Amino acid sequence: MTSARFRYLVGWGLVLLMAAFPTACDLGPVPTPTNTLPPPTNTVLPTAAILPTVPAATATNTPLPPPTSVPTSVPTATAEPSPTPTQLPAPTTQVGGYKYPAPKLVAPPNGQGYAGEFRWEPERLAADEFYGVSVSYYHNKQLRFWGGQSKDPILIAKVTWEKSDDNFYTWWVQILRDTGKKNADGSPIGTPVSPPSEVWRFYYEP
Repeated sequence: MTSARFRYLVGWGLVLLMAAFPTACDLGPVPTPTNTLPPPTNTVLPTAAILPTVPAATATNTPLPPPTSVPTSVPTATAEPSPTPTQLPAPTTQVGGYKYPAPKLVAPPNGQGYAGEFRWEPERLAADEFYGVSVSYYHNKQLRFWGGQSKDPILIAKVTWEKSDDNFYTWWVQILRDTGKKNADGSPIGTPVSPPSEVWRFYYEP
């Protein structure tokens, strides 16, 4: 027997049973539900404690003392005296008893060939002063000298000296003061007012 058919038969059986015994199934009136909960009561909550009122702080404008005035005057700068230009003294006696330093040679360069002139760095000479140029060399193993004079820091000299044994010559310059005397050839005789310059060599081959 299937479950569906079983339920079907059970259902009809209950119908027939209720029809045969109607009172047995009468359970009487359904009681009316009553409210069994007690009525709500009003619970009094304790009153909140009242805190004392704190007065609001009032800002007080405290007067500040007026600022002290600071003197703004700038001190006056003291004018310094302008430097007086220093006057350069005229040439005076140098160490060693000379008025001028030793002349500095320029040409012909040391050890180079002679090109027809002697040159050196200038000095400011007095009216009675001049440059004396000296040349020395060996001719036939004999020491020979040649000399010239100039008021300027240059001496253009034609070759009038003799041929040296090795074609080399030495030369130097010295500042002289005219003594008023003359050599046999008429050239002035001078006294030194500077030490002699360095001694340089030059080459010349006739």
